[in-house]
Amino acid sequence: MKGLLSISLILLLLVACDDENDDTRPENEVWMSTNSFLPASLEVSQGTTIRWLNNSSVTHNLVSETGLFNELLNPGGSFSYTFDDDGVFNYECTLHPGMTGSIIVGNVNGSQNGGEGGDDEDGGEDGYDDGY
Repeated sequence: MKGLLSISLILLLLVACDDENDDTRPENEVWMSTNSFLPASLEVSQGTTIRWLNNSSVTHNLVSETGLFNELLNPGGSFSYTFDDDGVFNYECTLHPGMTGSIIVGNVNGSQNGGEGGDDEDGGEDGYDDGY
């Protein structure tokens, strides 16, 4: 009986400490798990502040592809950034290869508010000058 109680207590503690699977993530917050950003992609309106929270047990960095930010986040650490311009803003954790994410701000090729997307002005489909 004592062994069963101990096992039950350990399982309860493990479930309580597993923040990575918690469904209570605020709308404009990105969580850092051991090897991924949750969610990996987030669509927001211009002027939205995003908060990244390292709720894993390992250190991560948050590096913007365009140099907007480069932050080191220890376990429990957080960083916030307000996106004032429309566009697609990619970022990564360079400490963990393959750990990437993006913030999509505004109506980028119809992606915001349920748009269908489509060709951009230069004939491409990605919103960038394809050099043609």
